[in-house]
Amino acid sequence: MSLINQMLQDLEQRKLNEGATAAQIRAVGKPGGWSARSWGWLFFILLAVAAGTAFWIFGVPAEQAMQPTPSPTIVSAPPVAAPEPVPQIEETPSVMQLASELSFVPSSPPAGQEIKVAPPAVLAPVKQEASPSPVLEKPQPVVAEIKRPAVAVEAPQPADISKEIRQPNPHQRAENLYRQAYASLQQGRMGEAEESLRQALQLEPRHAAARQALAALLVESRRLDRAEQVLQQGLELQPGNTGYVMMLARIQVERGDAATALSTLQRNAPASESAEYHGFLAALLQRSERHKEAIDHYLVALRANSTAGPWLLGLGISLQADGQAGKAAEIFRRARQSDSLSPELRAFAEQRLKQLQ
Repeated sequence: MSLINQMLQDLEQRKLNEGATAAQIRAVGKPGGWSARSWGWLFFILLAVAAGTAFWIFGVPAEQAMQPTPSPTIVSAPPVAAPEPVPQIEETPSVMQLASELSFVPSSPPAGQEIKVAPPAVLAPVKQEASPSPVLEKPQPVVAEIKRPAVAVEAPQPADISKEIRQPNPHQRAENLYRQAYASLQQGRMGEAEESLRQALQLEPRHAAARQALAALLVESRRLDRAEQVLQQGLELQPGNTGYVMMLARIQVERGDAATALSTLQRNAPASESAEYHGFLAALLQRSERHKEAIDHYLVALRANSTAGPWLLGLGISLQADGQAGKAAEIFRRARQSDSLSPELRAFAEQRLKQLQ
């Protein structure tokens, strides 16, 4: 473009100086001088050269490059009409811009271009992937379903749950302390375990597992009075708790007070039948030589486990003491065949069986 402008300016300057350089012009053109037609042909040649240069630079198609050909008829007019070819040449960048914009039409599907682009098989799936309309119609209910749980999460109930987690209730805190005590016991840290159990009972006095574990620790450390006190406090809060009753009665037996242990069992009979309770009560009744009562409780215990060797052996002893030798011998045979007897108790059953024969 700068080359063409320089050529046009040069031509205009030459026309202005035509009168002053008439002699030079006549010397150049011997046949008859330079006429207006000669200047027109010269301008046409220069314009053709400029068009070729523009085609080489901008790559304009041949059809568009040939459009400036009618311009020489306008150039033959006075010098004022000479700048008219400039806007025609300047149109080439706009054409190139339009061509570059049209090259991106497949990526943006306007209404007019869809008819031309639809036939290719490659562009059809691209439009299906790019067009969100069929995809959005199906997930709409899914999005609605997702919003409903979101509202539920924002409801005050989850907020309450989070508050409970941050501030656990006394029962949860007691349960955590009980687990800490269990971990301390596994590591052999008895003092820490005892302290955790005491704290758990302060938060939740009805935590039965923590109370029984604390009583067991006290028994192992031979603090029987303190263990008995812990269990009696539990019975006041939870009367009829079989675990408390059985442990308290065993502590009393270990202290040599079988009568108190028997009274403890009888005063705190469980609501439902417990084989261990009846078996332990039968043993205490037998020790007190109350064999008929002991037989009844042994039979209740054996209904739950008919092969329990110690209970069979105890039942045989009470039957023999009550004068029922035949039944006692049969029970001793069953006890001898039981796998739950220790070698010492099995030898005792053999001895009693020989006495009855």
